Amino acid sequence: MKKLYLVAVVFLFCRAVALGQDGSGPGSVAQGIALFKSGQFEQAYQMLFDLSDRAPNDPELNFYLGRAAFESGHFEMAIMVFERILIYSPGHDRIKLELARAFYAIGDNNSARRYCRQVLAGDPPETVKENIKAFMARIDKSEQTHFFHGSVTAGMDWNNNVWSSPSSQTIDTVIGDVTLTGPSAQETEDWFFYTALSLDHAYRFLGSPWAWKTDGSFFTGWYDKTHALDIRYAEILTGPQHISGRRKLGFKLLTRQIGLDDERYMDSMGARATMDYVFSPSVMVRTGATLEQKNYPDFSAMDSNNLSLHTDLVFLKFNTWFDMGVGLEHEDADDDEYGYKRFRLNFAASRFLFNRTNGYFRYEFRVTNYDEPGYLFEDRRKDTRHTLSLGLSRKLWQRAGRPDQYFELRLNYQRIWAFSNQDLYEYTQDLVQTCLVYNF
Repeated sequence: MKKLYLVAVVFLFCRAVALGQDGSGPGSVAQGIALFKSGQFEQAYQMLFDLSDRAPNDPELNFYLGRAAFESGHFEMAIMVFERILIYSPGHDRIKLELARAFYAIGDNNSARRYCRQVLAGDPPETVKENIKAFMARIDKSEQTHFFHGSVTAGMDWNNNVWSSPSSQTIDTVIGDVTLTGPSAQETEDWFFYTALSLDHAYRFLGSPWAWKTDGSFFTGWYDKTHALDIRYAEILTGPQHISGRRKLGFKLLTRQIGLDDERYMDSMGARATMDYVFSPSVMVRTGATLEQKNYPDFSAMDSNNLSLHTDLVFLKFNTWFDMGVGLEHEDADDDEYGYKRFRLNFAASRFLFNRTNGYFRYEFRVTNYDEPGYLFEDRRKDTRHTLSLGLSRKLWQRAGRPDQYFELRLNYQRIWAFSNQDLYEYTQDLVQTCLVYNF
């Protein structure tokens, strides 16, 4: 640190000598301040720096020189300028807070805390106290290595077609018309109750853009009458994450397990790669790829390798968050009857409505083409599905100073229209869903 200060002082001295030869520098203090206020920080820094030798004790010039140096990334120079101001104004709290920000930017957290405590000791206005406390909490968080978040959900759904049964009980096949029988032959209504737990942990390597992230999701759901469709679901992902500027890269290994009616239905293992890029606070892109090997213990013909790709554009417009996405999926099954290629488009919007209540809308269009015909059908199966969701969410409670800790009530209606070139897979389905979520 002392070496950096010495370099800065020598640089200032040399520039002052050079400028002193002709007795003038470019521009004026007012022009430099105007450049700063218009967001042209680097230009403002250069102009004010050139002028600083002619008025080294000008408080306004030095203040904006320090601010411009900070905003343009010259943190050591900002520290030197602000400390020079404190020599003449040792009680200047605003300068102490600017120094705290600059020291934090170069990683000297102890100096940043020291200046914050000096301002707090002077009993500043309450709003200033709260801002300082929030900044000090940010400093503490920057030194934190373990991050833990999660949510607990309890809910219930009403479903008017739990088996996704076809609209017609008579199906056209290669052997003629077949009349379906059994519980899945006709639309069945039922109530569905469920609980879900989501946990995620990140370990950040101090002084490094790398972290190790682990996510876990666990779901248990049961029907009031249709117990053959009771479900258990577990998923764990873990792997490294790299955050650099506006870009976040991740790579995770994953494993899943699904159980139906107390029996193992599917196990899988695979890997997922993701990239998020933030163009601005209101525009970002999310993209990812997942490769997964699926195993069905009781039906090996469905064993498969699955590759899925997706990209989503998320942006804020008209006080509404929009999400537009596209996805591709290829499942290569042992029996080609179950292998498919799928294309997906989705569009969603959400916005604040009133009194801690948000509304959202989501539409998904999906086309699936299967690799080979089923043994009862002459043509390869081709499905088209439309899904429309409308919902409301309302925060019932939120912990003061912790926007990530709250109770939320959610209500959702979902309608599915499924079309196919095979009558067996054409159906409609309505769901009314409500749940209570505790996020922590």
